[in-house]
Amino acid sequence: MIDRSKAAVRAFLEAERRFHAMVPVPDVYSMLFVRTLLWFTFFALLYTLVSAVA
Repeated sequence: MIDRSKAAVRAFLEAERRFHAMVPVPDVYSMLFVRTLLWFTFFALLYTLVSAVA
């Protein structure tokens, strides 16, 4: 179970890195904002999945 969760987090971080390489973000603050939106979306989906199963 731990290996699967680590693999999922690793895959998400890799997708985030590819997204930032693809989108030209001019400054650090914009990149932090986009990163925050991505993490919020990830945890919102995770919450939805967990609450639907429980």
